[in-house]
Amino acid sequence: MPQEHSPIEAPAPPETVPPARGAGNPHLRLLLVAAFLHGLAFVLLLPPWMGEDEPWHVEYAHHIADGHLPVDGQAMTLEGLEEVSHSQMQMRRELGGLETAELAATQHDILESMRANHFWARVDWASWGGGAETFDQVAPDLTAAHQPPLYYLLSGQVLRLLGSGDVEREMWIERGLSLLAYLAVVLAAYALASRVSDDPWIAITAAALVAWWPMHARQAAVANNDVLVKVFTAWALVMGAELARSGITTKRIAWIVVLCVAGFATKTTAAGVVAPIGLALLWRGGQRAGTMGWKVRAGLILGLASLAGLTLVMWFNSSNPAVPHSVANLKGRIQTALAPEFWSEFSRTTVGAFNWYSRDLASGVHVAVRFGLLLGLAGAALALVVKRSGIDRRVLFFCALAAITQIALVGLRGVAAGRYMMPMITAFGVLLAVGWMAVLPEGWRRRVGALLITALLIFDGIFITTGLIWNQYGVWGS
Repeated sequence: MPQEHSPIEAPAPPETVPPARGAGNPHLRLLLVAAFLHGLAFVLLLPPWMGEDEPWHVEYAHHIADGHLPVDGQAMTLEGLEEVSHSQMQMRRELGGLETAELAATQHDILESMRANHFWARVDWASWGGGAETFDQVAPDLTAAHQPPLYYLLSGQVLRLLGSGDVEREMWIERGLSLLAYLAVVLAAYALASRVSDDPWIAITAAALVAWWPMHARQAAVANNDVLVKVFTAWALVMGAELARSGITTKRIAWIVVLCVAGFATKTTAAGVVAPIGLALLWRGGQRAGTMGWKVRAGLILGLASLAGLTLVMWFNSSNPAVPHSVANLKGRIQTALAPEFWSEFSRTTVGAFNWYSRDLASGVHVAVRFGLLLGLAGAALALVVKRSGIDRRVLFFCALAAITQIALVGLRGVAAGRYMMPMITAFGVLLAVGWMAVLPEGWRRRVGALLITALLIFDGIFITTGLIWNQYGVWGS
């Protein structure tokens, strides 16, 4: 008799990805080398502390490197505010064993480095910082202490191993980690696109879009937890696409659990993976279409919902501002998100904004890029409705749900920052590449892919020269 397999451990179906799209693809290797050099250029061009919220993220990692952990913190009291600032009190609440002098010294060192690197000359909305002694005098009530701790635990241990102590050097080390995270996301974009389309040029174009989208590439040079959560969500989407395409196996479920837990422990923006993975668990994909019982699927979906619910409670209890803390607060966020100005700001900070979002690209560039994005999304919608050669519409819909969910979460967050969309940038990259190319005859796709990559390079060049370099170095305090 043939050997029987448990449904959840059934052997995987034969590989359907052409060899040209595998890890040995020379186009992919070339793309990754170019992406590394591109990300490195951003690391070298972006001045210290000019990544959004960098001082607060480096502060947290610095204290972890000094041996403090997110346990046994001190409760916030009015008496405590007499000896430390509000931001320092929040950090002391999160990390155990922090002394007043240690808190003040770390913020003092970072502020001195910010002054030396002309932070206040570059950020238009920041008040005069010549006499700033605490972070509260830069941006009141801002802190990284409420963030989930995984990014800081990992980066802090790297800082500890490398034996730093100088806060500016620590910032550069963290930026090096961000560059590696950026490359991991580019590779995930290729892997996800390869599961949507059997056309290698669509996969390459999607990965190139993720690599050369300027506001994403700039995150290769920013020390913050946004860069790490993208790695976990991007690869969770890849494994979710495998569920949708090929069915459920123990290995895939284990990877999804690990990646989801890691993402939730890094930043709340990881929540966008729940809906598409839940949908993938419902589908009966692959050769085992009739083998997976609904009880097993229902149990897995219940487990995913329970994990998400437990995480939400933990975020709520940690006073994370991403979570609404009252019905009135939730209503206010929805009203804010319904305003056209909210999505105009979201578009601005997704396409190109500089100096802590205080300066912009030229308006004509924004208009042209938005038109291209709308064209790509319209094409993706068409590919979902009308069957196209070489496109797996099931996995394409999976990517669409991931993108829509993330956009909805940005609205519920109530803050129109483009970086909150980045955890699903691989899904957006796939949708746009498919939308631009799948509607065309297969023989045209290679040429169109080359044209699209050329357009990306031109956009990136405009971003770097007229946006990044000019606003960081050419304009002082305008």
